[in-house]
Amino acid sequence: MWTLRTVGLIYLLSGIWCALKPELAAGFLGFSLTPAGRSEFFAVYGGLQVGIALAMIMSSLHKGYIEGALYFSLVLSAGLLGFRLLGMGMIEANSGLMAMAILEAVFVAVLARQWHVIKTKSS
Repeated sequence: MWTLRTVGLIYLLSGIWCALKPELAAGFLGFSLTPAGRSEFFAVYGGLQVGIALAMIMSSLHKGYIEGALYFSLVLSAGLLGFRLLGMGMIEANSGLMAMAILEAVFVAVLARQWHVIKTKSS
């Protein structure tokens, strides 16, 4: 399933970037890190994204998991996009956050389309 693998690969690369270069990744989003913040950024931005990526990629290898993985990935991505848009509207927006919102919107659109196709076939 190319959709889960592609989105998963992007999450994997982002997670690795956040884990290996946290200051650079945080700077792209418009903030700097304290030592404790670096630890949290490593765990959440690095570890969570790598975990999400592996779940997407591994689920794409098992036909019985694909529909559920697409749905979960869609809900997760829509939640991230929604809260990013709220934060940008209520707090502050910058070019890095805008780029992430656009990427997440593409994820939501592609995942929604693919989930709809799979769901229609299984009905």
